Amino acid sequence: DVLINEVPLLFRKDIYALACIAGGFVYFVCYELSLPAPLTELAAALTVIAIRIAAVKFHIQLPILDLDSTKQKD
Repeated sequence: DVLINEVPLLFRKDIYALACIAGGFVYFVCYELSLPAPLTELAAALTVIAIRIAAVKFHIQLPILDLDSTKQKD
């Protein structure tokens, strides 16, 4: 991203990392509850997919950090 001068995917307004974190949390909870591995994996994957689909369908986005507005203006 630095070499091609693009904003990293994690810092964009679309929900990618947040969906993955939620999927990881679901995986952890299912694992701690000793659910079967295929069910745990399916639940985690469906969580990530459902969050992404909901974000796209309902136009849910994260706020963008605007570093230019935090600088002092001369």
